[in-house]
Amino acid sequence: MDPHPPAPDGALFARLLITHERQMRTLVRSMIPGCRDVDEIIQDASVAMWKKFHEYDAHRPFGPWALTFARFQSLAYLERRKRTAARLSDESLEKIADCAASDARSWDGRESDRQVALDECMAKLTPKETRLLGRRYGDGLTVTEIAESGEFRGSREALYKTYARLSRRLLDCVRLKGDSIN
Repeated sequence: MDPHPPAPDGALFARLLITHERQMRTLVRSMIPGCRDVDEIIQDASVAMWKKFHEYDAHRPFGPWALTFARFQSLAYLERRKRTAARLSDESLEKIADCAASDARSWDGRESDRQVALDECMAKLTPKETRLLGRRYGDGLTVTEIAESGEFRGSREALYKTYARLSRRLLDCVRLKGDSIN
């Protein structure tokens, strides 16, 4: 038996990864809503997959194999983050990951129209609006904490109104895009 495994096929790996990257992103987003480090998590999962690609059984579907790496990298990210205040229990995360992986296995390869619409609508926001949403939903800060930080001008009440306006704009934009898709 050859002690050195054959060199992995980089082109095959790249093709499979590109085909399943959206599924991996969907899984990460479902496990860590509002996460701004999705690219980092996907990159870490991709590196780990490449290191183990020589062990991949080409007779089995690539998607579930890739989702396993995305799942473990998401859990590792949460452990590194150690922000337990707004964090779900490990048991809850496992259940969410199981459901997301199950959904992704039966997924037909298209990201949900709603997620695509939301991404397009988010791209229309100003950098300040994106940062404001990121502080609240990505970093998990309360509106009071954001107001007290002084990073954004305005009182707590003004920030609440700003968040309400942004939410309404995004909702209206997503609905409008949904109507044009159907």
